Amino acid sequence: MDHNWQKQFVLKTIDSKLIKGARSLSSEEALLVYYQDYQARMLEALGKNYEATWVMLGDEEFFQLANDFIEKFPSKHFSLNQFGENFPEFLAINCDDSDIFLMSDYERNFWKLFHQDANEKKILKQEDIEKGLFDLSQIYFFESNVDLQLIFKNRESGISEDLKPFINESKRYALYKMNNIVKVLELNLNQFHFLKELKDLKSFLKVKPIPLKEEDWPIIFEVLSFSKTH
Repeated sequence: MDHNWQKQFVLKTIDSKLIKGARSLSSEEALLVYYQDYQARMLEALGKNYEATWVMLGDEEFFQLANDFIEKFPSKHFSLNQFGENFPEFLAINCDDSDIFLMSDYERNFWKLFHQDANEKKILKQEDIEKGLFDLSQIYFFESNVDLQLIFKNRESGISEDLKPFINESKRYALYKMNNIVKVLELNLNQFHFLKELKDLKSFLKVKPIPLKEEDWPIIFEVLSFSKTH
């Protein structure tokens, strides 16, 4: 689909004479029907991919931001599966709450992992550990003032009253593909900072000293067993 044509369509600047009305519909009425259907499909796509973000924002604010996003970034693809890839960046600019961006980024990467090929657990060899070189590019780390996973798990049913006291708890998570499922693993502060720095620096030797305890290492090695070794 021509992107310029699509942008004109979203902004309602297309000449209605280009649209032929069906049955009793005039060209103007047919164009309005197409426009409303397009908006509904785009909103449906965003709502499906960012359900937990929708829960956090509430209906009114989510629909306002979603409609603004659709007008500014019309879909460039025939499939709606790729629509909304940059929605989190849009929210970072247009929403004051940084946790909203983190929630949307969490959802984006969860579904990205969901659609990836299966990832089998690897047995870490002693030589791999000694080299300390790991590629964690397919593992995503999140630290937030709210429990992102709790909100995500309850995105369809909504947050019940008994869960609300637990929402505003700081949490740290690692997300990765384990076989055919997306694994969400909670980390403590030191585990999170060590793995996050390792992802950025790709080498044990470059990570600044972090006071890890003996009981921290099983979780760290669990995450590393789903990374790529060099």
